[in-house]
Amino acid sequence: MKLIIADDEKWVRMTVKALIPFDKLGLTLSCEAANGIEALELCRRHEPDILLTDIKMPGLTGLDLIKEARTLLPALRIVIISGYSDFEYAKTAMRYGITDYLLKPVDERELIQVLERISSEIA
Repeated sequence: MKLIIADDEKWVRMTVKALIPFDKLGLTLSCEAANGIEALELCRRHEPDILLTDIKMPGLTGLDLIKEARTLLPALRIVIISGYSDFEYAKTAMRYGITDYLLKPVDERELIQVLERISSEIA
């Protein structure tokens, strides 16, 4: 299964990558994006199974990215990793069909559980 990580902060992308046991979960990191526009283009090009994205990014917000990516790839599993616990963000994201919403700093165990669940649902 292919995964894309989208976050405007490089250290967040690096941390998330370091937390994920790719081989154990049967995941491949297709690529990373530093903004929403780049992430959407990478989704078009690579057709990932899973998108991990922030909500607040330059160019195209995470919510706009989710809306566009969902239209492009209806089966895409989307997990938000955000520093914003505002319920309005979560509510809007849920309307767009996200799989999960994790708060930063991301908990390793929680992230792995979400990815394991997604992997078993897709397989």
